[in-house]
Amino acid sequence: MNFIIIASLISFFGTFLVMPSVIKLAIKKRILSPGGGRNAHDGFTPNIGGIAIFIGLLLSNLFLLGFYIQEISSESPFLDLDSFHKFLSYIIVTVSCITMFIVGLSDDLTTLSSKLKFSIQIILAFCLTYYGDIRIESINGLFGIHDLSYLVSIIFSMIVVIFIINSFNLTDGLDSLATSLGIYILSSFGILFLLSNHFYDATLCFAGVSSLFAFWFYNKPPAKIFMGDSGSLVIGVIIAYSAIKLCNFPVDTFGTINPVFILCVIAYPSVDTLRVFLVRIFSGNSPFAADRNHIHHLLVDKDFNHGWAAFFAVMYSIVLTLICFFLRENVTLSFIVLVSLAILFIVLPMASFARSTTKRFLSFFKELIG
Repeated sequence: MNFIIIASLISFFGTFLVMPSVIKLAIKKRILSPGGGRNAHDGFTPNIGGIAIFIGLLLSNLFLLGFYIQEISSESPFLDLDSFHKFLSYIIVTVSCITMFIVGLSDDLTTLSSKLKFSIQIILAFCLTYYGDIRIESINGLFGIHDLSYLVSIIFSMIVVIFIINSFNLTDGLDSLATSLGIYILSSFGILFLLSNHFYDATLCFAGVSSLFAFWFYNKPPAKIFMGDSGSLVIGVIIAYSAIKLCNFPVDTFGTINPVFILCVIAYPSVDTLRVFLVRIFSGNSPFAADRNHIHHLLVDKDFNHGWAAFFAVMYSIVLTLICFFLRENVTLSFIVLVSLAILFIVLPMASFARSTTKRFLSFFKELIG
C-alpha cells in the first residue's frame, strides 16, 4: 500500500509545483480562453492547465511502471502470459494518455478539426479494447442479457471509451466543475479497485485524484487556469479505462457485479452529454456544435455561482450512486431507476419551478453549513 501513497504524492507535487510556471507561460504566450459566449467565465484565463496535470500523472505512472516491472522480475525472470497482458494493457493506457495529451494540447493551441480528433479517438479506443483487452465482457443480466460475443464486446467497449472521453471533456466549462467531478469519479473507482485487490489500477486512480486536487487550488473559483483539452482528455482516458475494467469487477465485498452502478458514478457527464446532443439535434443543429445548453451553463444563467453549480453536479452524482448501490443486486431495476432519474435531471434545468426550488434548497444548505 505504500506505493499508492508514494505515487499519489509524486502526482500531487508534480502538478502543484509545475502549475505556477504553466500559468506564467500561458500569460506570456497569450494562450488564454476569452470569457463570454459559451464560456461562463469573465476576462481572459489560461487554458493549458492540463500540462501540469499530465506531468504529475506521467511522473507517477513512470514510478508505477518501474515498480510493477521490479515486482514481476523478482517473481520470475520471464513474464507469464497473464503478466504480459497486464503489462501490455498498462503500457497501452500510458501511451493513450500521452496521445490524448498531445491531441488536447494541439487543440488548445491551434484548434484541431473534430474529424481528426474523432479519428484518433477511434484508433485509441481500438488499441485499448483489442490489444489491451480492456473491454466489457458481460452486462450481467440487464434485460436478460449476460455475456457479450467477442466482436460485440469490442465494438460496444469502443463506443463507451469514446463517449466517456468526450463527455468528461465537455464538463470543463466552469471553475472547478471538471476538477471536482474527476476527483469524485476517480476516488470512487479507486476504492472499487481496492475492493478487488487491483492495486495498480487503484494507484492510477488515486494518482489522478492527487493531481486533480493539486490543480483544484488553481482552478477553484475564481479560476486562475482551466485544464483545457490537454487535461480533460487525459483524465477522460483514465476514467474510461477504469470504468470498463470495473464493469467486470464486484462493487461490494459480496462479489456483486453491476455495470450499471459504474454508469451511476459517471452519471453527470454522461447525462449532460446526452441531453445536450438531444437538444442540439431537435433544434436542427449539429450535435457537436458548441453552445451554452449544458446543465452547468443553465445553472449559472439562473444566478448560481460556479462553486454551487459544481457542488450541484457532484451531489447529483453522489445521490445517484448511493441509490444504485442499494439496488446493485438487481441490474435491470438499477438501470430503470438510473434512466428515470436521468430523465428527471434532463427536465430539471428547463423547469422554472424546479430551478427556483433547487436554488432555495441550495441557499438553505449554504446557510446551514455557513
